Amino acid sequence: FQRSLQIPDDNYVKQVAGHLEGNAKSGDAQCRENPNICAESNLDVQYMMAMAPWAETGYWYVHNATAQGMTSFLVDFLARFVHADSVPHVISMSYGMPEIGVTKGTSALFEAMMMKLAARGVTVVVASGDDGAASSLVKRPWSGEECWAVEQFGLQPMWPASSAWVTAVGGTMGAEMGKPEVACASNETRYWEEGGAISLITTGGGYSNQHARPDWQTGVHDKSGRGLPDISVAGHAFAIVIGGGWLTVDGTSASAPVVAGMVSLINALLISQGKPTVGFLNPLLYRAASSANVFRDITEGDNRCASFGAPCCGGYDAAPGWDPVTGLGVPDFKALEAMLTAASP
Repeated sequence: FQRSLQIPDDNYVKQVAGHLEGNAKSGDAQCRENPNICAESNLDVQYMMAMAPWAETGYWYVHNATAQGMTSFLVDFLARFVHADSVPHVISMSYGMPEIGVTKGTSALFEAMMMKLAARGVTVVVASGDDGAASSLVKRPWSGEECWAVEQFGLQPMWPASSAWVTAVGGTMGAEMGKPEVACASNETRYWEEGGAISLITTGGGYSNQHARPDWQTGVHDKSGRGLPDISVAGHAFAIVIGGGWLTVDGTSASAPVVAGMVSLINALLISQGKPTVGFLNPLLYRAASSANVFRDITEGDNRCASFGAPCCGGYDAAPGWDPVTGLGVPDFKALEAMLTAASP
């Protein structure tokens, strides 16, 4: 991947936790044997690196994608970074779970950590999820009922994207074909006849049931909970290398690191001008929403279905302005760069 994109060979990504710390290729043999177990991490790392190839980059691997595993990660991450003398300028997260599955203690710990990072000038971006507005719960039928979770618990946003202290990033499709962008969804068929591929995911979004609508979303929607995503970028047909071979993947797990790479580039410009890094992004994004040239509004598509092969249990439609499918829309990088540079003291 690095050779194909001519990314500097001396800028290898470093692992920053665990017994293999510092070894950027610790999982190469396992990836060659079973590429599927490496797709998530490689997707994140490769596209953050592709977007900002000169940024110093590291990754933190979570062994168990469960509530217990996430809590353990947060405790370790708190000790390693939040209270450290030096913190990264940008953090991208693609792990998540339905908000209803998060304990109050874990949620409170995460919120406290994100507030501290925001105060230290760190930007945190999180993937909005790949199973639409109903979350991955719809993949678990019960007593023959596919949408029982929605009937019992309602639509479920993904956490930690639902935190008000992170920038939640959704996904679009169409750009890979040079076509107008629409919400990335497994039920989206408008480009099939022109050779477009089926999306294996549906961009996540909705309203938090745990976190109140933040001040910077006042006037954006009338729900009581924090709405997500905040913005979106392409989330379909990303080419990655795993175990020495190329394959294409879909996911807001691609969208989030792409935005993280954008912010890294803008941070580099700000630092070169003697200015502070971007930091907490959301108030600036919503303030810029009134400017017609910063975001390309996505008004087509929906997130009513889960990932490919899973049921459609309800969701939302993309619409003019902010919506719980694609957020404020897709940022124009140059316009975003100009806006954030001008906003920096």
